Amino acid sequence: MKAVVLAAGSGTRIAHLGGEKQKVMRQAGGRPLLEHVLDNLGFLPQKDIGVIVGVAKESVIGRIGGGYSYIEQKEPHGTGDAIKSAADFIAAGDADEDIIVIYGDMPLISRTTISGLLGQHAETNAACTLLTSDAPNAGLRYGKVTFDDDGTFKKIIEQRNFVDEQLKSAELNVGLYVFKKSALLAAIPKIPLNMELREFLLTDVPEIIQKSGGIVKTYLISNSNEIFGVNTPEQLDFVDRILTRANEKRANIAKKGGRWFGTGGWRAIIGDTFVADNIRLLSQAVADDMKAKEQQEIVLGYDRRFLSDKAAEWAAEVFAANGITVFFINKFVPTPLVMFSVKERGTYYGMAITASHNPFDYNGIKIFIKGGRDADVEVTDVFEDIIAKGTFPKYTAFDKAVADGIIKLINPSNDYCDSILANLDIDRIKSQNMRVLLDPMYGVGKPTLNTILSVCRVEMDTIHDSHDAYFGGKYPAPAPERLTELKEKVIAGRYDLGIALDGDADRIAVFDEVGRYISANEILSLLYYYMLQYKGLRGDVVRNLATTHILDRIAEDFGQKCHEVPVGFKWISGKMDEADALIGGESSGGLTIKGHIKGKDSVFASAMLVEMLAGSGQRIAGLLNEIEFKYGKMETAEFDVKFSAQKKAELMALLFEEKKLPEYDIEVEKVNYLDGCKVYFKNGGWLIARFSGTEPLLRVFCEMSTLAEAKKYVDVTRKFLGL
Repeated sequence: MKAVVLAAGSGTRIAHLGGEKQKVMRQAGGRPLLEHVLDNLGFLPQKDIGVIVGVAKESVIGRIGGGYSYIEQKEPHGTGDAIKSAADFIAAGDADEDIIVIYGDMPLISRTTISGLLGQHAETNAACTLLTSDAPNAGLRYGKVTFDDDGTFKKIIEQRNFVDEQLKSAELNVGLYVFKKSALLAAIPKIPLNMELREFLLTDVPEIIQKSGGIVKTYLISNSNEIFGVNTPEQLDFVDRILTRANEKRANIAKKGGRWFGTGGWRAIIGDTFVADNIRLLSQAVADDMKAKEQQEIVLGYDRRFLSDKAAEWAAEVFAANGITVFFINKFVPTPLVMFSVKERGTYYGMAITASHNPFDYNGIKIFIKGGRDADVEVTDVFEDIIAKGTFPKYTAFDKAVADGIIKLINPSNDYCDSILANLDIDRIKSQNMRVLLDPMYGVGKPTLNTILSVCRVEMDTIHDSHDAYFGGKYPAPAPERLTELKEKVIAGRYDLGIALDGDADRIAVFDEVGRYISANEILSLLYYYMLQYKGLRGDVVRNLATTHILDRIAEDFGQKCHEVPVGFKWISGKMDEADALIGGESSGGLTIKGHIKGKDSVFASAMLVEMLAGSGQRIAGLLNEIEFKYGKMETAEFDVKFSAQKKAELMALLFEEKKLPEYDIEVEKVNYLDGCKVYFKNGGWLIARFSGTEPLLRVFCEMSTLAEAKKYVDVTRKFLGL
């Protein structure tokens, strides 16, 4: 398929505005009219789009770029003459292909409309299909399409030739056509000279084809905005206003609280702001950044959520249209596997379509940077700036890009599993004849963990592993109140371990053999202590502001350091890079270990917990008792509350502008406003109040030596905040 864009007109009725000599270079929505039209043809390679230029052709080529096929119309003898000048371009290539012809001053015609026109053209086997509209004329000087009594196409009549009866025709000729190449090439020499205008007219071509025995069809739309071309200053102003509003919508539609990205990437409600336009817009921003940095490869994967597979294809189509090679993981996989693939392939960026542990009606996008770790705020700010300044998605057909080799289908699951197995004491695990029960919470965690544990001769059974877009009616977040069935079956089945993974397998929850819930704080402490005490490894630990300080005590005992960072795993992975830390994690259930990826990986964490039991020779309770004996006991309480926009503003002012605190009955050592408001008490406890970066929630956490104390100070803070 090819397209011909008629862009040679000078626009005599707007010439008095000054500036550009060629009409299609007039600005609307901050860009030339022609650029908008070419964006909507972005599913075609640039070389297959012929741009017919006339006066001031250098300014067009200089602005639009050299990738298109430029055709010069030497004299301004009408739209039919423009098509005549493109005959050689049209004739080259596949004899059976279709040719789109569109005016370069019609920026509002959408790609959806173009797709519909092409679809009907193919279905009816027409030689020519033209876009028509039954929208009010709105002062447009468009011709009308007339039909014979049997409804077949007859001819296009220009407005100056209307008679009363013909004015009753409902269909305006909009100015977008698709032709069979053979029919168009046969018609071009037959285009007559209009003696009144002394021009050759494109509008004569459908009638020529009809009279030669070809089928001519119309594709009718009702959208009055799309049909607007630019011939007058008023029309230019109207189109500019439409496109400017569209730019503003693109820049703001997906933002929550003034930003796209939160602590875990971009999250949005499906059908609200998680829609094709926004997915393509964000992908284009990433592509723009990559092209500016001369980077040519990206890894793209997706989870099991509703629309994830399709959204991944939409994103891949954008990268492919921008000449960026996409390594497309062709099955649902854990997010850590995508990060692993970024690291192994050395790509500049990676992208996973997932909303992780959010409710079923959410989806989103996580971005990873070279080395396989979460993109930090400096990276995501670049994407937001690109969107705010205005970028326009280009995309191609997924299947075509696969056939062309720009999208490469891959399945790195075996490499990922082998990488984890290389870090395990497989023989030690094999000797223990262990049994594990997994709850992947209807997500993507089962296949890879099952492969790994099977190699280690661990018997793994599974619940809730079917594909359920509603996640069984629960959040796919591994909190104990959602894991009652796992707990009961671990006890009844006498399993050594019960493991739950969130929707994209980057968070973990654990039950021991007697059904005791092992918190994320305890998991982190267990693994760090095991690696230092039993494996003889050395290295620092990284935790976020809302994670247990027991890690600080363990690190100090072994001559290591604990690093505190803001909430968001990108901060943990970044500090792990900087400090060459052994382990990093957060109280929400994400952790990673040195030697693998620098991002949350609960598949690896699960395997390490199995090794911990085998390697220490102890049950989890025994190891926790050992840690408590050496470092004391700390308990955590938390409180989450949703809020209105007005309440959030009040809380922000109270905590971060006025910096007021409750009157606690214990001494405060210091206050940290790095991420939320964190109060450090002299007794070793702490409390933090912060707004979630992924959900409209205020979260309050407190860690004290007893659960009663922790709950007490959470309650004091809650009342102070009026919640």
